[in-house]
This record gives sequence, structure tokens and C-alpha cells, in this order.
Amino acid sequence: MNKEKSLIFPLVMGILSLILLGIYIWDSYYLQSSLRMAISIVPVLSTVGIIFSLIVRKTIYQHRIIWLVGFLSCLIGLAGFMVINLLTWYYLGMGLG
Repeated sequence: MNKEKSLIFPLVMGILSLILLGIYIWDSYYLQSSLRMAISIVPVLSTVGIIFSLIVRKTIYQHRIIWLVGFLSCLIGLAGFMVINLLTWYYLGMGLG
């Protein structure tokens, strides 16, 4: 795979996971419709992006900022997914106490 393509892949995965997370939050707050399946795609995209960016990190010598932005966006997408799930479990009564 080309170096530029390998840099863009984690960035695209992270941006897609953040967009889907934002759509899910907006949909659940305003519309409450049937876009609940969007949240199940977020951890898959984030995990694939994180794994791929960790594999590629040693071969990237230029454009480290693009790699870092992709990696951090994947981490933020995964953390947002986990926060949403923890809050859902807490409000359903299965949570912390």
C-alpha cells in the first residue's frame, strides 16, 4: 500500500466514526427515530482505524500530524461510544450502584 494511502486510511476511519457518533447523538436527542444502528458501526470503524494506525506508525516518517489526527479521532470516536454506552446502562438501572 502506498504511504499516502496508509496515512489517509486511519484519518478517514476516525472522521467517519466521529460523524456517525455525531449523527447518533443528534438523532437520539432531536428525532428519536430508527438510526440506532449507526452506533454499532462506530466501534468497528474506530477499532479498525486504531489497529491500522498502530501497524503503520513505524513506517511513516513524513506527515506525522496526519497520522496523529487520524489516530486521535479514532480514539475519540471509541471513547465517545463507550461513554454513550455507560450512560445508557446507568440510566437503565444497570449501572454503578
